[in-house]
Amino acid sequence: MFSSSSDKAAKQAALAKGTLAEALVARWLVEQGWEILERRWRCPLGELDLVAYRRPSCSNASGNLAFVEVKARSSGNWDADGILAVNAQNRQNCGDRLNYF
Repeated sequence: MFSSSSDKAAKQAALAKGTLAEALVARWLVEQGWEILERRWRCPLGELDLVAYRRPSCSNASGNLAFVEVKARSSGNWDADGILAVNAQNRQNCGDRLNYF
């Protein structure tokens, strides 16, 4: 089956939106003291959008490793729909990818 040019344009626009959202989240994390270790890290099971690390705040603590799934949302739709967009299946899939990392 062939895709129309409008389908291709919509896919390209969605990819651009997702790439921009990931860049904005990565920048925000860096501003909060996180180091971005990986962007769009791939394994046989899929992709992790961002992998970030924050050094410990004191000498006897361990650092934090975060695996970030970025979901771009429309303006004014940040909290509720972003949280709701990551369902149980998404969490399971992400957990499976974490084992590869």
